[in-house]
Amino acid sequence: MQSDPWDHWEANSHTPTVQELEALVERLEFSPYKHDQLAYLLGLVPRKRLYDLCSSRLSALAAHGKDVIDPELEWDELGQDLKGKLKEWSEKKDLELPRDLLDFVSGLKTEEQVETWIDEVLGDDDGY
Repeated sequence: MQSDPWDHWEANSHTPTVQELEALVERLEFSPYKHDQLAYLLGLVPRKRLYDLCSSRLSALAAHGKDVIDPELEWDELGQDLKGKLKEWSEKKDLELPRDLLDFVSGLKTEEQVETWIDEVLGDDDGY
């Protein structure tokens, strides 16, 4: 049985694409204002994904008794655009992704360090 994409979105296991959001907006007959709001929120997803990777996601996995986290699985959930940004960043730091990603983010201890790292990865891209 094929699962509903909406279920994946609600479970935060899949981020809708721009095309999926546009189809949803059209089906629900949202106003152009709502469409703009959804597009804006979609632009915030990469920042949220990186933030989750650094904080709540690792804490939640640890709370469930998972002492070993598979970097490949975490990597697969990031999406192509974000992976590209991370690869550019990692080349400057001489890190191998996805192998070194979780070790690096687990070393970020303060909110300021996390925000600085996210800004560094995402750069000056207005979409983020």
